[in-house]
Amino acid sequence: MSVPQMKRRKIQHDYYKDSVVCNKNTRTTITTTRLAFDFTSPHTPLILSSYAGLIFYTILIGSLLVLLYLGLTSVQQEIHERIAEHSRELEYSVAQCRQKYQGNHCQDKVKFPFLVTYCNAWLKCMQQNTRVVKRADIGARVFGELINSFFDALTLKTMVALSLLMFGPILFLYIL
Repeated sequence: MSVPQMKRRKIQHDYYKDSVVCNKNTRTTITTTRLAFDFTSPHTPLILSSYAGLIFYTILIGSLLVLLYLGLTSVQQEIHERIAEHSRELEYSVAQCRQKYQGNHCQDKVKFPFLVTYCNAWLKCMQQNTRVVKRADIGARVFGELINSFFDALTLKTMVALSLLMFGPILFLYIL
């Protein structure tokens, strides 16, 4: 095919044009375009099942992502509550130490010799920072409690059934 013929060649599109005459007197026509889809094609079941699978897996993955997000936010909320509880306990401890330190007159220049060790311990307790919280330690405790509560709810029969469901096909393939 020569170059001029290629330029003159008309490109066919995959859509149909429907023309409708609205008014016979003025000859107004409206042209609508719709995509062509041949339902009699032998590929139609494959195409439709592919779209159905795409929709199904999209919904499944979306649901799993929502469940994962909800689980992570609940664990994060639990960690924040534990951090706040730990901070409150530290503030209460510091307040008690301050009360004992001031109640036993440890701030005075003259101290009783037998109270020196207690006064030093109360002073050290008062000077600790209540804003410093070991987030990693609290997070590890929350995850540990979560895993323990999951396995405590399972019976031995349930754990054997789950392990057979998970590892049974692999063992079955190696035996055959």
